[in-house]
Amino acid sequence: MALLMPLSARIILKKWSSSLSLKGEVALHFIVGCVVLVGGLVVFGHDGKMLTYLALVLAVASSQWFLSRR
Repeated sequence: MALLMPLSARIILKKWSSSLSLKGEVALHFIVGCVVLVGGLVVFGHDGKMLTYLALVLAVASSQWFLSRR
């Protein structure tokens, strides 16, 4: 997911401009995703809850949206 979000933004949005490089965007999404998954593990006590995956999608999409607004 961390790799597909920046690549799809560059393919779908022709006028994509970001202050970060592709590697920077992938790293940002990877870190955000890891934080959300570890948070879900701490809150629920085990991995695999659908609510954690929903939070993962929303967090990575929000970080992609934040990058597009800059």
